[in-house]
Amino acid sequence: MMVQQMWLPFAVVILVSALYVLLFRSLFPQAVNGRLAVLAFGGNIAVVLVGVALFAKTGFGPNLTSALQRDLQAGHDLKASLLLAFTYAALPEEALKIGVVALLLKCSPSRLRQASDGFQLLLSAALGFALVESCIYVYVLGDQAELSHSLLAFALLRGALGALLHSLLAMVAGYFLLSLWPPAGYRWLWLAAAYIAAIILHAAFDGSLLNLIFQSGGMSDGDVMTGPEAIDPRSVAVPAMVWVISSALLVIGGLWGLRVALRRTTGATTASRRWQGAGLATIILAVLLCIVPAKFAAGTTFGAALAPAFGVILFVIGLMVAMKRKPAAALPVPDAASLQ
Repeated sequence: MMVQQMWLPFAVVILVSALYVLLFRSLFPQAVNGRLAVLAFGGNIAVVLVGVALFAKTGFGPNLTSALQRDLQAGHDLKASLLLAFTYAALPEEALKIGVVALLLKCSPSRLRQASDGFQLLLSAALGFALVESCIYVYVLGDQAELSHSLLAFALLRGALGALLHSLLAMVAGYFLLSLWPPAGYRWLWLAAAYIAAIILHAAFDGSLLNLIFQSGGMSDGDVMTGPEAIDPRSVAVPAMVWVISSALLVIGGLWGLRVALRRTTGATTASRRWQGAGLATIILAVLLCIVPAKFAAGTTFGAALAPAFGVILFVIGLMVAMKRKPAAALPVPDAASLQ
């Protein structure tokens, strides 16, 4: 499919990313410096695009592709899948996101105003990376004729899920960046802790999911199975458990980091009742989507899994929305007459 015919899927990914940006900017009573946020967001996009250009124009690309294909063919057990995700995804992606933020924190100390600035910058960096990554996925799948009819739905799901995943990883790592304010000793130790936490969760999530795809796709030791009956339930039990645990840690750790960051934001002193109501409404909608009967969702592009997938995404977003805080109303200053 030509790029000119893919403008709508690309527009969907961009729109979803913009909604995430607006959400996170609105959650904090005092947002981080806008110029720094743009640099964190655009810096990740620029570095990824430069990497893609080098990949396409130099001999490094074919070598990396061959190595990746070789590792994929040998990566059908859980250990190999985890190592594959650790090497090709977690290590470089988290280094890019955290590295850009560390550079901004180092070069622009005068623009930092509050303890949550590093946390917010990492969220911006994560959304920038998720945007360009989702666009790359859409572009690659757009060349496959058998998937062209579902490309728009894929763009919507990939844009929402990719941004959420990278946002949660940023929240987990961003919790450690809160300790960088005010500037003090052990700064690089906190950066290392943020990086280690992010790559462990990232590798566990991606690696276990990759292994589940191998198993459910009927691939085992390079042999193609004929159908779902060929899948051994025992072979998916362990990767499924790892995926569930890593997903739970991502959500719990991410929301905890967001909660702490909101409480350390200047002026964040009371909960916002309106946002709590909006969060509750979003959670109710998410629950309804999760329990949509399969027969009603079967006609959609991805079948019965599409509605529950969006339900899970909206559920986590609803929890985030409900955590919005606002400055407390100032107490009235008593006049002289009232004091007599």
